[in-house]
Order: sequence, then C-alpha cells, then structure tokens
Amino acid sequence: MQEMQARLGTAVTINITAHREGYLLHKSLRAVESGANLARCKGVKGLQLNIHLDDSDELTRTVAMNFVRNHPEFHIFENCFKSPAVSRNFLIEMSDGKYIQFVDGDDLFTANFFYAAYECAERHEIPAVFSANYVIDFNRNVRHEIVKICTTTDEPLRRMNLVAENPYVSQNLVHGAIYREIHYDRTTHGYGFEDWHWNTKVLAAGYEFIVVPETAFYYRRGKANSVLVEHQGKALMPSPLFNPVHFSQLADSVGVLPTGSDHDDGYADASREGLPLETGGEGNGRLPLASRLAIGLQRFAGHDRLAYRTARAIYRSAKLARTEARAGERESALDQTAELPIVRQISDQLLEHWRELALIEPILSPTTSVLESAQIIEPPTCRPSTLAYANFCKRFNDTIDDIIVVSRFEPSGADLSTIELVEALTSVGRRVAVIATGRPRWGERTRDLPNSELIECYEFFPAIDDTEMEVLLERITLNFEIKTLTIIDSPLGYSFIDKHGSVLQGKLRVLMHSYAMPVDGCGLQWEAFSRFPGALQYIDHIVTDSNFHAMQIVKTYGYIGEITKAPLQMPHTIQRKISGVTGRVLFAHRIANEKQSTDAIAIANEVANFGVHLDIWGPKDEENCCRVRFDELAASSSNVRYLGPFDGLHSVDLENYDLLLLTSLCDRVLQLCREAVCANLFIVCPDMVDLAEIVEHGVNGYVVKDPGDVAMYASAIESFYSTTELQDLSKRWDGTREVREFHSRPIYTREIGKIYQKP
Repeated sequence: MQEMQARLGTAVTINITAHREGYLLHKSLRAVESGANLARCKGVKGLQLNIHLDDSDELTRTVAMNFVRNHPEFHIFENCFKSPAVSRNFLIEMSDGKYIQFVDGDDLFTANFFYAAYECAERHEIPAVFSANYVIDFNRNVRHEIVKICTTTDEPLRRMNLVAENPYVSQNLVHGAIYREIHYDRTTHGYGFEDWHWNTKVLAAGYEFIVVPETAFYYRRGKANSVLVEHQGKALMPSPLFNPVHFSQLADSVGVLPTGSDHDDGYADASREGLPLETGGEGNGRLPLASRLAIGLQRFAGHDRLAYRTARAIYRSAKLARTEARAGERESALDQTAELPIVRQISDQLLEHWRELALIEPILSPTTSVLESAQIIEPPTCRPSTLAYANFCKRFNDTIDDIIVVSRFEPSGADLSTIELVEALTSVGRRVAVIATGRPRWGERTRDLPNSELIECYEFFPAIDDTEMEVLLERITLNFEIKTLTIIDSPLGYSFIDKHGSVLQGKLRVLMHSYAMPVDGCGLQWEAFSRFPGALQYIDHIVTDSNFHAMQIVKTYGYIGEITKAPLQMPHTIQRKISGVTGRVLFAHRIANEKQSTDAIAIANEVANFGVHLDIWGPKDEENCCRVRFDELAASSSNVRYLGPFDGLHSVDLENYDLLLLTSLCDRVLQLCREAVCANLFIVCPDMVDLAEIVEHGVNGYVVKDPGDVAMYASAIESFYSTTELQDLSKRWDGTREVREFHSRPIYTREIGKIYQKP
C-alpha cells in the first residue's frame, strides 16, 4: 500500500458516506469541494474524493449522481451493507491516501479544515487522529454555545473519560496507517456506537487525538433519518481500553489513582490532570475532602468561565487549608475570582470561514452575528463514573466472580439478605462486589468481609446519578470476566438488564433474589416489573424464600426461567430467650408508611392496661411522610419507646422481650419470623402465604387475618399474656426444630453454593 501511495502520489482521501440524507447531501458535497479547492490552492497535491452510497434512498442517490456529473473528480461506490462500520471498512480498502478523512452525508466543515489538518499531520511525526477545534450540533442551541474539542496529549485524563462519554466525532483526518491497523467493528444485536468504540481502540493502541486550531465542524446529529443517530438503549462493545488491567495502568500513568502514602502529595490540577482517588484503607476508596469538593465544582468547567474559576479558587483554598497554609494565602486565592472578564475565544479568521460556510448552508447565517460572544463548552475532564470505574479496576484487577446490585443499605429490608449472600459466597472463595445504587446506611457491614468490596454511588461527590451508575454497570459487566450478576430489590438493576440483557446473555448469569410478598400488589419488585417488563426475560434464575411467590411470578408474568426456593441464613450469633415473661413486646422494622409503623403504636395503646410495653427498633425513612406522625404518637404514648436503628435481631438484647410484633406484609416479614423462631420469641404477625411453615397458630405465634385490624392484634397479645401454656419456652423451642435446621448457616451456604456454581 505504501508503494501504491508513492506511485499515485495521493496525499489525502476524503470519503463521503451517504444513506438517506436527500438534499442535505448536496450541501455537504459543496462544503467538501470548497475545502478540497482551498487545500489544492495551498499546495496539497493528490486528493482522492469518494462518495459511498450505502443502502441509499432514491433521492440521495439522484443528488449524488447529479453532483458527480458536474464534478468528475468525485468517484461513486454503491453497495447495500446497511452498516456504517462495514461501509467505512470498505472505503478504507478503497483509499490510497496517506491520510484518510470520513465525512457523513449531512456534515459541514469550515473550508480550512482539510488543509489545516493535513498541515498539522505533516508536522506531527507520530501517526494520530486530527479533529476540528470546535463542534456545533443540532442537539445544542447554536446561537449560544459551541463545543471545544480537547487534545489528549494536553489532558491525558480525557483518555479515561471515554468510559462515560465520547467527546470526539468520527469525522477526523486520520493517518492511513491507523485505519489499516484498526478497522471498525460491526455491531451485533444489542450493541451500538461504532464510532465511540473505534475511538476507544485507537486510544488503547496508544494513538492521540490532536486538535486542529481555528477549524469548526457542523454536526447534524439531531436529524431523525440519519443512520448515525445515537443508538438509544444500546451498549458499547467491550474494548481493550476498558480492560481492567489496562485501565488500571492507564489510571496510574495519568496520576488519578495514587498509591501508598503519597496520595496527599500527588494531587493533580482538577482542570488539567483530573482528581486523585484514595484506594484501600478505611475509606474504601472515598475521595479526600479537597478532591470531593473539586469534582463537584468541576461541573462548572466550560459552562461558565467565571463560575469555573471560582470553583478552582475554592478548590485551591480547600487544598491550602488541608496543608495549614497561612490565612492570607487562602484569602488571596479567593480574591483572584473578583471581576474576571469572559475572554472572547473565536478568532476573526474562524469567523470568516464560518461566514463562507453559511453561504453553503443558509441555516447558519443567523449564527454568525452571535459567534463573537458564543459560550465555549468543554466536555468534563473526568466524570464520577470514570473515577468509579478506575477505582473498581484498581480494586479487583480482573479478579471478580459475582456482582450484587442492591438498592440501598439500611438496617432491615433487602440488605440483611445481601450481607448473608455475600458471606455465603465469600466463604467458598468467591470474590464479590456489592454495588449500592441508593444512599447507603448499612454498607460498612460488607467492609469487614473478606473477598468483598462495596461500591456506593454516594462515596463520590457529587454522587453518581442513575445514568452514570448504569454506565458503570455496563463497563464492569462487559469488560470483566464475571460469572453472575444478582439483582436484589434495585429498580436501577432491573432497568439495566431491561436495556442490556441481550448482550449479557451467554456472557454471565443473571439472578434475582426475591422475598415472600405479592408481586401484583406492592414493593420495589412489583414496581420494577411494571416499569421494565422486558427485564424478566433476561433473568436466568430466581432465588426466593416462598413457593407462592415463585408461583405468582410464573402465573402473573409467564416467567420460564429457573426458580429455586432456598433457605435464608439465620444469624449465627442470635440470642435464644431462656428467661420468663417480661411484659415487653418488640417491634423491629423500618419506620415507613408501608410498614404500618403507626399501627404498632395504636396496638400498644390498646394493651396498655395489661401492663404491656412496646419497644420499637428500626431506622426512620427520611423520605417518608409518616416520620413526623410516628414521632408525635410515640411521644404521647406512655408505654412506647423508640430505641433507634438496629443491626438485625441478633444486635438486640432479646432476653428483654416476650414476643415479636409485625404489622406489615412487605418484604422480609418471613425472614424476621425465622429470626424470631431462632430467638424462641412468640410471634404476632399478619397472615401471608408460606407463613404456616414458620408460625403454627396457637403454638409459637398468632396469625392475624386482617393486617389492618388493630383490635385483632391487641386481642392476640392479650391472649398470649393470659395463657400460661403459650409462655412455655421449652415446648415452643422443640416445636420449631425443623425450621431452625432448614435455615441453618451450613445448609444455606451449601444451597447458595449449588446455585452460583452452575455454569
């Protein structure tokens, strides 16, 4: 090929790909012609101009043929690949130029781009990708802002930021050697973003993206009939850039993840090198204070220069404060933000080229008068999900077996089951990562477990939002060698597999852990199935504690995958009650509307005359409107005490209590009942399917038929205290032996091991 280039003397090949652009193609071809003519006038010899009609409609084909009739220097190829990747690979083979440029059939460049990019490439000794300096697209308000593209050599952290976004367009001048080494990969079902993926491969191979000064590109991304419109709901293919070992090494080379005790000395400038992240230790990957401030304030970068400079000054001030700098120095850092002018960045030369481009595309004419004061937008140097993925790669370094996604860590609810699952998996040597997608309150429990790590969206400042958390999940599941992905009551997890389940099939197993609660009435699971009905088809295995629940999933949703009723691990440190009657009742549940927490207080008031006292344990749901009402009722009841959050029943001194009161049909009722059995407590709870195997009415508990009937609960409690036989601890203990044995730690670990070791 090099001999052919020398023989033909081709400097640049410009390839225009056309599909269904119609009359817009004519404007793009005129812009290419204008740029090619300017390049020739500047001395560039040997331009090859190709038009490729790939599955084009009749109008687009006619526009191309008419143009070529008057411009014979353009050559037409026609195929029906129906794929941007295959179309471009074909054109790469047809290209003779030392440099290759792709242009979509509705793109526009300033006329100076081809020449300026060629000149820049000739000065650059190492092959690279050369991009326009500024990009405007239909998705933005072109009268007020344009996007500034940044060179990777100046800001190496941008290499890593392709985890979260693709700041580079595909319409670049590229050294032909790069294209011949790295072709485009055709996307298969469930995948998209061929351009983004190619960019990641180029960066992984060590090539750079170089900006060509004083050039601009007009991008019609918003046009509905463009083949290259972004793929909604598609996944980015696995990439060597995101390989855990490679990405961890890249983070080290950039300096974003300092090691050892030097992290305080290794702070990089937030506007240039990114933000350092502590690894390991008690912080479990939390950002230092100054860095947490900086990453939040960095969102101002480019959007408002004055605000960004203020943010930078605050960052510097925080950093100075950490090193006990003099107060005068800190004040001077803040003083630098006063009355900073916004400097014009668009040159007269570029404005003139823009006016010339407006002669080709009249829609640009109104924009020329406001470009002088246009807002310059720089893509964020580093997004929270980029730092999160870098930290994840550093922690696991490609050695991970299982990912567990849980909505939030909070004492009670799905979280205890998550911790029990992690304990069971790590006890047989599996490496586990727990990703909490909500505000954590109990996550430290996993930090004490070997072979496990906790990733919390709130360990970054600002917190990783749902969109970026899904990006993080996508990168992890597709670029690590993972055996299973487990979803436990996480709407974000259900959303993720609803979107990307097709690409996960055959790569890993998707499991869901559920609880004995109606899937057609309430709870996160019911909401998730209603919002993401496609998620269920990608779940390979459902683990539940309820036969009835399994039946509902099959009957209501037609689930055809595997379902296993598995035991739930009992806390090995739970205390068995051995003393007599104390007159105290235990209510242990999260304080929320759905838990009927205020009903428990009403029941206590009903039995106050019997000398019965109620102790309430459980975290208060800060986002729940019942909290204030609960506080008022508890304060006005003489026989009620609220004692705060609890860490499972094993953390409560159960010798002080005679019975466990439950008023809710929501999640984890069966689990709490099993714990009460292990503690040898009497149980008063609402009736629900599968409860019979745990609570035998009139033997070790009372089952209330109507969950909302306060009087029935009160009557059940009065019957317990007035019936001596029900208070016989030995008889109650002997009657629950089978339940305790089935849900013992060894059996739970054995059954979970069988489920997770399946191929």
